[in-house]
Amino acid sequence: DDYKNAQRRSCKLEKFVCFFFSGNCEVISIPICKNVPYNMTVFPNYFQHKTQNEAALEVHQFFPLVQVNCSADLALFLCSLYAPLCSSLDVPPLPCRQLCLRVRRGCLPLLQQYGYQWPEIMACNRFPWGGGQAVCIDRPNAVDVTTPPPLLTKGKMNFDQIEIKKQVKQI
Repeated sequence: DDYKNAQRRSCKLEKFVCFFFSGNCEVISIPICKNVPYNMTVFPNYFQHKTQNEAALEVHQFFPLVQVNCSADLALFLCSLYAPLCSSLDVPPLPCRQLCLRVRRGCLPLLQQYGYQWPEIMACNRFPWGGGQAVCIDRPNAVDVTTPPPLLTKGKMNFDQIEIKKQVKQI
């Protein structure tokens, strides 16, 4: 009951998207996500996929965009939604709006060139701003040329490729 209440409380505080998960971490097996700076994920994800296989089938549609490197942050953005970071938070952190905007800025012209639009379910206004109340995934000092390890912004939760440490204030 306490666990469900904590999830509900987090859900009410999270104005953008709410999804519940079982809390069972698993090693990432989705090929596009093999090189993101975390290796554990949890389901269901943002799209309510219940397994990595289900998520992999859908995220694979973006593989050509990853290959042409329309944004250095595309894989991190997609994986934060399709194979979310497993952490000690009540719900997996979403990508920061800044991350979404960088990816959209880099990839939208290519999508439009082929007659596609940015997916509405990935509209950047659905994601929290880094530095606000919500913890979210982004890279510090991001530029489109390099791909350093990301940070969970708000300055409270950092992670590297080996370890995730909870440093988030209690709400």
